Amino acid sequence: MSVLHLCLLLLLAFATPVYAAGANDKPEKQRSSKMDLAPRSTLPAIKYLTPVPFVVPLTRGNEMTGQYTLVIALELADPDLREELGRQLPKLRNEIYAFLLQAVTARSSSGQVPGLEFLQSRLLRIAHETAGPKIVAAVLIQEAYAGPAPPPADPRPPEER
Repeated sequence: MSVLHLCLLLLLAFATPVYAAGANDKPEKQRSSKMDLAPRSTLPAIKYLTPVPFVVPLTRGNEMTGQYTLVIALELADPDLREELGRQLPKLRNEIYAFLLQAVTARSSSGQVPGLEFLQSRLLRIAHETAGPKIVAAVLIQEAYAGPAPPPADPRPPEER
């Protein structure tokens, strides 16, 4: 047997199992946590934290006419404090929602939504008051948009639908 034949046999022996194992296997989907549901950002993950988007209703009188979605990124003053910001995130989300419900929902009844500069400066102030300027250096608004209201929920139990 020649060296060429031996090399071909070895190549086929090692290549076939790899090809067979990779051809039909699909990677298993992992369960995602709530933080995984945040939009993927092009910002460096070591320097920024992007929480799940904030969604508040837009109203006219007592009727919900739409929803306002705000996607932000929090710039870490020190990347080593990411875990501390993670511990502060529930309280920070609560404070941001309280502000957005007052600023966006109340103003939407007049047809006016606050400008991005106003939102950004207020969100930075909230982040500094809640987590501290040594943890959050800046707040970036990645997306802010008004959309249609979601369809009303069906009050019937699932088996009756």
